[in-house]
Amino acid sequence: MGILDRFKRKKVTHEEQLMQDIDSVLQEKSLSMSEINMNDKEQRDQYVKYCCDQIKVARQDLSDAKQEYNLVTTYLSDMQQIEELPLNNKAEVVDLAREIVMLNDERKNYQNTSAKITDLQYSQIESNEDNIPSVLADLEAREKEQAVIKTDLNYLEGEKTSLAFMRKDTIKSQKNLKALAIITLFTMIITFLLLFILQNLFQMEVSIGYSFVVFAGAIASTAIFVKIRYNVVELKKYELKINRAINLLNSTKIKYVNATNALDYIYHKYNVGTSRELAFLWEQYLNAKAESQKYKLNTSDLDYNNKQLIRILTRYKINAPSIWIHQALALIDDKEMVEVRHNLIVKRQNLRKRVEQNTEKIKKAKEEITQIASKNPEYMDEIVDVIKSVEDIA
Repeated sequence: MGILDRFKRKKVTHEEQLMQDIDSVLQEKSLSMSEINMNDKEQRDQYVKYCCDQIKVARQDLSDAKQEYNLVTTYLSDMQQIEELPLNNKAEVVDLAREIVMLNDERKNYQNTSAKITDLQYSQIESNEDNIPSVLADLEAREKEQAVIKTDLNYLEGEKTSLAFMRKDTIKSQKNLKALAIITLFTMIITFLLLFILQNLFQMEVSIGYSFVVFAGAIASTAIFVKIRYNVVELKKYELKINRAINLLNSTKIKYVNATNALDYIYHKYNVGTSRELAFLWEQYLNAKAESQKYKLNTSDLDYNNKQLIRILTRYKINAPSIWIHQALALIDDKEMVEVRHNLIVKRQNLRKRVEQNTEKIKKAKEEITQIASKNPEYMDEIVDVIKSVEDIA
């Protein structure tokens, strides 16, 4: 909630308790003047230096405690002044504080919004922002073209396969027809031989048989010849069609490769796999850009209201006005203000104890040094030299 949050009451953690225990042990094991042999120069000098170090540390802590004590007192005084402001003046402060709280809440929402686009993707889209709409349209058109080419490619591949199958079937038919022609020829020859034997050995009339064989052979030969000629023509047609299909297929493959290469270039450039993915990134970029603009506007408004609050509080003689831009909630919520005041009071009490403790430490250390010097005047010069050797003590 801001700088004043450090004055909120905190539970004593395990680590804090451990530190307190360590301090207690160190205090128990601290040097005592009664344990020192004052006639031993090393022990005497060591103890005087120890007292000087105690004074030095206590002075620094005393200075810090007094400074913080004065700061806490200033905060409490400012609280009192703010609460005693005239109603119209206080309303002005509360309105500004409420605006600051609202802007801070909006800011947290912006910061907590999970981005669906990476910084790298954002920078890539941003650097090509003006071109993205046309790139998207071009990419969609190219994908449709690629899909059409792929369909044509599949059709031509199927057509070529079908023609090759029919050509193979026709070639097989030609082989069968040639075999049939040979069989027909042998059949006619054998039939003629049989008729010849019947005519010459058995004196049978076989003229009708000759006529029938000639007639049947002529019909069969004609049918086979016609079919063979038909197959030859069909084979030529298939060859032409297959060659045409191959040419179209090769041409279409080139188109497909070119279309795919063009798409791959765009995909690689924008690190996407499809136009839909690029469209999604474009949409997320626009959303992120809008959020960024809102965030900048929020920052500008927050900065303006913070300055206004500081200006108004300064006008009302508040000593530490800048603190309240971090504690705006306390200005609009009485419970929050009560809690902050309570913790400041507790903090000031603890600081007062620190001031008293360090003052007592300094007093005690000085008294011990004075006591050593008064009881051992013969070592006065040596004691003074030790005191001078300690920085910021002499």
